Formats: sequence, C-alpha cells, structure tokens
Amino acid sequence: MPSVIIFRLSDMRPQSVNAHLLALLEQFSQELAPGAIISVMERWARVRVLPVEKT
Repeated sequence: MPSVIIFRLSDMRPQSVNAHLLALLEQFSQELAPGAIISVMERWARVRVLPVEKT
C-alpha cells in the first residue's frame, strides 16, 4: 500500500524538505512499509498507519 507524507514546514526549500524526508525514512521505515500517512511539522511528525479507521 502506498504512503503519503505531508510537509507543513515554514521552510519548504528542497534542502529543508529533503533533510526532513531522510530523517523520516530512517525513523519511520517500519510504519511506511505497509502504508501510512505522515504529517510533518518543524519539530514533530504524526504517523497514522493505513487504513485509517474511523473512531
């Protein structure tokens, strides 16, 4: 299943986004393998494994 990464950074230059992306790929590789949605802010990231179920 594909994954989605949403960047909500104040600095959206490629160098900044790439630095965050590399760190995310290392930190959340287990969650990304089956599929996940990751929202990325400056100092945190929220991970939701797919399929996202209603609560």
